[in-house]
Amino acid sequence: MIEDFPLQLEGYHGLSWISHSERLWLIDHLPALGTMVEIGSANGATAAAIADVRPLAEILCVDNFCGFDKDHLGDGQTLKANWMANKRPNMKLFTALTDILVKDVQLVFVDGNHSEDDTYTNLLWADGVLNHEGWIAVHDAFGVSWEVDVMKAVERFVEEFFYEKSEFVNTMLPLRRMDYDG
Repeated sequence: MIEDFPLQLEGYHGLSWISHSERLWLIDHLPALGTMVEIGSANGATAAAIADVRPLAEILCVDNFCGFDKDHLGDGQTLKANWMANKRPNMKLFTALTDILVKDVQLVFVDGNHSEDDTYTNLLWADGVLNHEGWIAVHDAFGVSWEVDVMKAVERFVEEFFYEKSEFVNTMLPLRRMDYDG
């Protein structure tokens, strides 16, 4: 059974587009001093909730807010305005993946444009920055209308780059390199 989302998290602006179990999985797989990249940050509520639990971790958020400059909740705020209100000291916002110059990332959360091509591009980028023990968590890979495109990208990526799929966490599919022995 799919958990309900999006969620309005108390104390955060805008909606978190992931479920409670998905958020807990991300927190559990981000080391206290680790680096996480969130591709598709929207309101930043998810990143802020994780940042509050992992205050020494670095959380790099990517979103160009293209087409999302509308007031989605009727509160007069856009996604970017909500992101700025949710910003924590350990969060940084980028408008393009090419702006992030980082290596040795422990966790990449892919929740951007859900087209097959964009998802695959995001996975390729993640592979280039992920450390040997890191995880890629692909959101909306099950139980949503665009899962077919997301899973086509995942299947292609897994086959070409030797990743293994873990068990689904609600609609999120964690991926790990097959050569990881931990």
